[in-house]
Amino acid sequence: TVSLLSLIFQSYFVWYGVFLGITLHFILAHVPICFKVKHYGPGIFSSIILLFPSTWCLYKVAVLLHYTPLTILLTLLLGLVLTVFVLLFFHKKMGTWSEMIYRY
Repeated sequence: TVSLLSLIFQSYFVWYGVFLGITLHFILAHVPICFKVKHYGPGIFSSIILLFPSTWCLYKVAVLLHYTPLTILLTLLLGLVLTVFVLLFFHKKMGTWSEMIYRY
């Protein structure tokens, strides 16, 4: 949805922020879980595999769109807020969706 809206309105500020938030989520959420439980954590392999292409993509987009460090910081703050909101929403609904799937 964010990508589609960014394309329609030709504004990539929110897209960059969300993508940056998701990329940081790979590092700040999935990797520590793996160390905490001392075995495979959900999403650790995809997080490691996608970390480098995501970082490269963020760099190339920042160069292409001439984002300054201040712009990147603002997108980081926006992206983290949106990512936390979305993740909390989906994690809250996970139990309900699991019950629906189990009953199905």
